[in-house]
Amino acid sequence: MKFFKRFLIGAFVLVFLSSLSVWIFLEYQKPSYEGLIDHLDLKENVEVFFDAYGIPHIYAENKEDAYMVLGYIHAQDRLFQMDLMRRVGSGRLSEVFGKDLIEADKFYRTLGINRKSKEDALKIKERIKGSPMEEIINAYLKGVNRFIEEGAWPVEYRVLGIHPEEFEMENMLESAGYMALSFGLTLRTEPAVNHVLRNYPNSNYLKGIDLYVDPAHTIIPNYRKEEEVMADLAIKMEELTTGLPVPILQGSNSWAIAPSRSKSGKVLFANDTHIKFSQPAVWYESHIEYPGYSFYGNYLPGIPFALIGHNMDLAWGLTMFCNDDADLYYETIDSTNNTYLFDGKWKDLNVFNEEIKIKGSDPINYQIRETQNGPIISEFLKKKEAEGVSFWWTYSKFENSLMDVFYSLNTATSMEEVEKAASMIVAPGLNVNYGDAKGNIAWWASAKLVKRPEGMESMQFHDGSDPAHQLTEYWDFSDNPQAVNPPWGYVYSSNNQSGMMPDSTWYPGYYAPENRAKRVNQLIASKEKWNLEDMKSINLDVTSVVERDVNLSLCSMIDESQLNEKEIKALNWLKEWSGSHAVNDPRPILYYRWLQFLIIEVYKDELGEKYFESFSTTHRLKRSYPIVFTDARSPWWDNVNTPEKENPSVICSRTFIEAFFRAKNDWGNNYEKWKWGKSHQLYFEHPLGKAEALAPFFNVGPFDAPGGNETINNAPIDFISDEKIKFTQFGPQMRILIDFDDVEHSLSINPTGQSGNFMSPHYDDQAQMFVSGKFRKQLMDKEIISKGTRMVFNKKTN
Repeated sequence: MKFFKRFLIGAFVLVFLSSLSVWIFLEYQKPSYEGLIDHLDLKENVEVFFDAYGIPHIYAENKEDAYMVLGYIHAQDRLFQMDLMRRVGSGRLSEVFGKDLIEADKFYRTLGINRKSKEDALKIKERIKGSPMEEIINAYLKGVNRFIEEGAWPVEYRVLGIHPEEFEMENMLESAGYMALSFGLTLRTEPAVNHVLRNYPNSNYLKGIDLYVDPAHTIIPNYRKEEEVMADLAIKMEELTTGLPVPILQGSNSWAIAPSRSKSGKVLFANDTHIKFSQPAVWYESHIEYPGYSFYGNYLPGIPFALIGHNMDLAWGLTMFCNDDADLYYETIDSTNNTYLFDGKWKDLNVFNEEIKIKGSDPINYQIRETQNGPIISEFLKKKEAEGVSFWWTYSKFENSLMDVFYSLNTATSMEEVEKAASMIVAPGLNVNYGDAKGNIAWWASAKLVKRPEGMESMQFHDGSDPAHQLTEYWDFSDNPQAVNPPWGYVYSSNNQSGMMPDSTWYPGYYAPENRAKRVNQLIASKEKWNLEDMKSINLDVTSVVERDVNLSLCSMIDESQLNEKEIKALNWLKEWSGSHAVNDPRPILYYRWLQFLIIEVYKDELGEKYFESFSTTHRLKRSYPIVFTDARSPWWDNVNTPEKENPSVICSRTFIEAFFRAKNDWGNNYEKWKWGKSHQLYFEHPLGKAEALAPFFNVGPFDAPGGNETINNAPIDFISDEKIKFTQFGPQMRILIDFDDVEHSLSINPTGQSGNFMSPHYDDQAQMFVSGKFRKQLMDKEIISKGTRMVFNKKTN
């Protein structure tokens, strides 16, 4: 008995000591928000105050010290995220996650972001030598690398058994290059659209996918070997762009209201960027002050310049332009795989040999071949017919300009300087929205827009050997869509189609449907004067007039004689839906289940399995079904695989009965007590949180989520998912509201928290606020800021 008692005591002590060791280890790895740091090579002391949400407010005597501290703090809170961002574009994820990501690494190396980043870094270093921009970049890198040398690495490195490498300028360009991967959406969209163009050239079919074109100009003779190639391309792009451990930029809202429309008589400004929800959050907020400089920004950790920001005089925000900046070519390659045909002559392929290191396995050697149009991507298409398909991409044709762009924006003091910075954007295309203390508002659609030769459609494969199909001319920035101080008193962008080009054409792209833009426009126009509190109502709006109208149209097509009494009652109940997607609204549950069945029924027969799978994830579907489902005469209702012509009334009635039955099975018979938020949830997943044992530590949520498909408070779901609970795929990664009458107390919110370290109190301290639609201040008022915790970085002593 004594032995057993001693055994229990010993076991308890062992467990206690082990737990204590783990706790001490994790405590040591927590970010520091107060105290003294004395291992940076600073010229003067730097004072940093962290406010209640862990946002650093850096007060320095010079820019080099300020940015060295910024680099150190970025690394302290987000080092693992910074590491992953540079690895995505450079194709080095297999080194961390093993063989499952070899395919992604091959693809991104084929695109050449790693090689281009090295080349561009050398050019930029030479070009900015001795400039303030060089001083800032070098100081920032010193801060990041000093943390890697001296600081406590986050626990992810211990779990994965890896260590961080030193950061260099090329890594900043790799992180910036990851932004340009938004082309994935256009490559998922174009194959399905091309399939429709070839096989269903009826103008009513084209109207149904919101593609107003003249078939005489866009339809080329059938060339069947492309069909399976393009289908595979769509599926492959889905795999390679959605399986990344770092989210890709996808959407956003931004608007600015002129003084004539604001209660304060000053400009009102708003921005919320839409990106896949993940953990840690995408943006890191920081406030910097040194003599002659005062700035508050949203940063991608790993880059010293904020992508979105404001000072006391001006603010700018971003949304994705969604212009088409990628084309595909068929190349004629000789049997030796060494040369390709162009203009009747054989030219040597550029060949690059890459070594891909793989965690837990031997490295592999990988060869990349490239024509003048771009890299050969045939390997990823898995079709013999695809041999020789190359990828043309605006991003790869010019020196990476994003570092210059964001440096210029961070130091801008006028609208003219912001416009000049916007004009330097090449890829990805970005809408730059602007407002300032002088009362100016503006929007610029910013990208290097290529001029495609007449008759050369962006959604078709081109002949790589034909000189007439070369893309060499570009529009001047002054020709891009834009608006400066328009007489109606506001500007906005929600990834929707922008205005016409000078030749009276619409620039091709993978634009979002009009839903959010229509609602923003409707709300701003609904009243004459706005203030910051009113702006919240726009930012958090979850009503879709488009979905409301689609629902009413579908309800009107139902043959009630096919429904029983309970189903008719439910139908009349659904007709009353206002389009609201609040967490307690019950009707979206039935509507979206019905929409799921209808989308499958209406689109799958024309598109086929492969095209349908990719098409269902794109903006094109969201632009399409509101047209088709409000038009009983659309040819899309007919099933092309049956001899009879299907009746929309029959389809709507049958699918409604199916949807109502399924929704009751999921949520009970009392449909008036259903709650949208129980079916529609928000979950922030960390790259390591995919492992079930680690999920409770690294993931955040789930939360009942408001919003829906293309509401301003955007929270879309997988349209064709059969799951009872659907997690929203992407949405606002921050919300910013500024009144230039009181810039020091502008408003914002982060989806989870500032820190990427799960032991930090700021890992998820904003998550519930975000879901609940609350805001906190973006402080620039030192009297309030100085009440936070204080960290002092001591200057270098000899």
